[in-house]
Amino acid sequence: MATERFTITVPERLGKSVRRQARKQKKPVSRIIVEALEAQERERTRQRMIEGYIASREESRQIAEEFWPIAAETWPVD
Repeated sequence: MATERFTITVPERLGKSVRRQARKQKKPVSRIIVEALEAQERERTRQRMIEGYIASREESRQIAEEFWPIAAETWPVD
């Protein structure tokens, strides 16, 4: 995987928190930041998927209602 180098400035409080997490997890500070960004991206993707499912729900319901009479004609009755 290709990488890029960034120089960032963060509030002191946040810097201390990230360094503390890095020591606790025995990982480089950059890995802690990357993992946080990846988690944020996964959550954004998850939210977009939920929005898409919700948007398609109404369309799926309409299709099901439209085709239910046809399906009922050929569906076996127990």
